[in-house]
Amino acid sequence: MKVRIFDLVHGLKEYNNINFIRIVSDDYSLIIVNDYKPVYGEVNGTITFNSNEIDLEYNKIKADYVYRNNEFNLVIRE
Repeated sequence: MKVRIFDLVHGLKEYNNINFIRIVSDDYSLIIVNDYKPVYGEVNGTITFNSNEIDLEYNKIKADYVYRNNEFNLVIRE
């Protein structure tokens, strides 16, 4: 799946061929894989992106996200 991450400090970053996304927020935990149902929400916690090439983790963030059509978009607020 394709991932786009935007924050005011680093701008827009794009990653391809992500295998799964793990979201651990204050109120819930979620794993998103290819062809997962469309979902949107708010996270106050940690997001981990995993692919064959990279393991990327954002800790202690506040962000909004939307996932649909195998594209995950994340806008980091803090």
